Amino acid sequence: MTAVAEDGFTDSGFAPLPGGPADTILYAGAFEFPDLNAAAQRAVANASIFRDLGYRVVLIGLSRQLGEEDGPRRATFDNGGMDCWELPYPAGRVAWLRRIVSGAEVLAIADAHYAGRMAALILYDYPGVAQERLRRAAHARGAVAIGEATEWYSVSRMRSVAAVARNIDRPLRMRWANHRMDGMIVASEFLRDFYGRRGQPVLELPTLLADPPVEAEGEATPDGKPKRLFFAGSGFDPRTVAESREGPKDRLDKVVEALGVAQGLGAEFVLDVYGVERSDYLAVMPLHAPLLETLGDRIRFHGRQPRALVRARLAASDYSIFLRKKSIVSVAGFPTKFGESIHFGTPVITNALGSLMRYHTEGRTGWYIDYGDSVSAGGRLAAILRGSQVEVSAMKTHCRTSGLFHYARYLSIAEAFMAKISRPRY
Repeated sequence: MTAVAEDGFTDSGFAPLPGGPADTILYAGAFEFPDLNAAAQRAVANASIFRDLGYRVVLIGLSRQLGEEDGPRRATFDNGGMDCWELPYPAGRVAWLRRIVSGAEVLAIADAHYAGRMAALILYDYPGVAQERLRRAAHARGAVAIGEATEWYSVSRMRSVAAVARNIDRPLRMRWANHRMDGMIVASEFLRDFYGRRGQPVLELPTLLADPPVEAEGEATPDGKPKRLFFAGSGFDPRTVAESREGPKDRLDKVVEALGVAQGLGAEFVLDVYGVERSDYLAVMPLHAPLLETLGDRIRFHGRQPRALVRARLAASDYSIFLRKKSIVSVAGFPTKFGESIHFGTPVITNALGSLMRYHTEGRTGWYIDYGDSVSAGGRLAAILRGSQVEVSAMKTHCRTSGLFHYARYLSIAEAFMAKISRPRY
C-alpha cells in the first residue's frame, strides 16, 4: 500500500467489499432528515439496498436546527436501523466555503466512530473540491469512494457570491471530480452513459422509496363526478425562479393552460396543488390571473403541507400530473414525483421525457400529453378525464402492486455494481 501523506490523503489503498472488518458504508450529502427533502428520501431508499446487502450504513446529512457551535449530532429518529448523523446546515459565506472545499466533518465522524470499518464512502451530489479531498481520504483509509449524481444543475444568475460559487462548482464536479470516483450511482440513462463511456462502473437507480407498498386505498372517482388531479412541486417560489435561467422545473403554468382548454371541452376535474401558494404562482405568472378566475374552484392551492397529508391526498387522487421542458437538466434527472406517485398507487399524466419513458406505459401507469402545445394537451386531457371508474381503478391497482420503485427490486444490480469496484482501478 502506498504511504499516506501528512495531510492524510493518497490515491491508493482498498479494502475488499464486502467481508472482513471493513463492513461500513458512509453515505454523505445534503440530506435533511427524516424526510424534509427529496435527497433524504432517495438516500434512505438507496441506503436500504446496501443495508440489505449486509453492510452497516451510516447516513450523514444536514440540519437547520443545529448551530455552527453544535458540531455533528447523532440523530435520534429511526431510519430502518441505520446510523444517522446531522451536521449544521451552513449559515454564512465562511460556512458554505468550508463545506465546498473541506469535508473535514465527514472524516471526523468516520475516524471517531467507524475507524478501521469503512468499506466505502458514498458522496451524494457533493461539492467537487470537497469530494476530491474525501475521495483521497477514503483511499487512505482503505475504502473505495463512490459518487452519486441525480441531476445536471442549471446555471444560476450571477446575483450573489453563492450563485458564482455554484456555477464554478457544478461543472467541476460533473466533468472532473465525478470521473475520478471509483464508481458512480446515477439517476438516469443519460448520466449512466455519460459516466460509463470511460469504463467507470455505474449503477443506475431511479428515484426509489423505502416505504412499504401501500395497501388498497384511494378508490377511483365514481363516474359522473369530477376527476381528482394532484400536483406537488416547489418551482414557483419567485426567488428561486429569479435565480434560475431555465425558469421553473415543473411547469404548473403549462398544466393550468392545458386544463383551461380541457375545461372548455367539457372536462370535469379538481386539481389540488401542494407546495405552491396561489400568490407565489401569480407573482411568477401574473398573466394567468384571468385564467385562474375562469377555472375557479377547479384549482385549489394548498401551499406546503405535512408529507403524510400530501401522500394521503396523492394516494386518493385519480391522477397526478406534471410537465417538464426537455433540457439537459430534465433529461439527466429522474422525477421523484413520478416514482412516488406510482409507488402510492396513482397513475401519472406527463410528457414523454428521458428515462421516465422506460417505466411509463400508457394505459397502465398513466398517460402522455403534449408539453409544447396547450391546445393539443388540453384535448388529450379532456379525453383522458372521460375515462371510466373501472379504467382508472385498474391503473391504480397496477401502479400500487407493480413494485417498480421499491428499493428491494434493485438489490441484485447494486450487488453486481459493488463487485465491480471491489478491486483497485489504478
